[in-house]
Amino acid sequence: MGGNIRNSLQGLAFKLEGRVTSPCRLWRSDGRLRKFCSGTISSCRTEPDHPTKNLFLVVSMSPQKPNPTRPDPADVPDAVVNRLSLYLRELQHLIADGRETINSSQLGQRLGFTDAQVRKDLAHFGHFGHPGIGYRCGELVQAIRSILGTDRQWHVALAGVGNLGRALLGYRGFANQGFRIVAAFDTDPELVGTIVEGVEIHHLERIDEIVAGQKIELGLVAVPADRAQEVTDKLVAAGVSGILNFAPVTVTVPEGVSKVGVDLARELEQVTFAVANRNREQAD
Repeated sequence: MGGNIRNSLQGLAFKLEGRVTSPCRLWRSDGRLRKFCSGTISSCRTEPDHPTKNLFLVVSMSPQKPNPTRPDPADVPDAVVNRLSLYLRELQHLIADGRETINSSQLGQRLGFTDAQVRKDLAHFGHFGHPGIGYRCGELVQAIRSILGTDRQWHVALAGVGNLGRALLGYRGFANQGFRIVAAFDTDPELVGTIVEGVEIHHLERIDEIVAGQKIELGLVAVPADRAQEVTDKLVAAGVSGILNFAPVTVTVPEGVSKVGVDLARELEQVTFAVANRNREQAD
């Protein structure tokens, strides 16, 4: 019987491709019993005096790094993606403060979410926690950046160099998260050919040439509402695959192109709604 059990465990080890990932009776190479552990299998042995009772695996402990899965973006609610960005920012602040680990309850509390919400959000993309530790901040930052696609640099174009456009050009947070505005477009002859915040302003008619030459994938639309659709169409036709629209109007894009609208007035309305209703509750 002992031989059968040994063979079964060796077959299990083979199927796990050298990893122990489920709870079982394991001994670490330093001699300490671990009921729950993961590592690289180095051998499979039995205790000579009790071949059937003390069968164990010897593992050398090496932490498993999170390996995010890639679900269909259509299956992930927008609210989840928004919270991922919040988790990322908070984790980056924690790392800057010297924090190495955090659990779901602590992370959720800092952002106003429950621990269950944090775990549910992350579960869309895999398993990232460690028993008895929680989340390693550095690992989770890398995993979330991989999920969001910000673990590489994106080339971005800005259309519209008015007051909002200038503010976007001067925003340093883009570069910190992997976004680089490499070109800007406008039709104002006093702006075309100038440099604003280190970015050259081109005429909108050169959009095809510049987008192709700079390998631009994302576009920021910061033009008046009555020109937003026209500019969006030009960016898409030039090859841009994602649009962030700051104009206070809804734009349409063809299938295969992503868009997100940022209406600052609408965001303020969310704030006034919360403030006004709180004031009413206090008055009552």
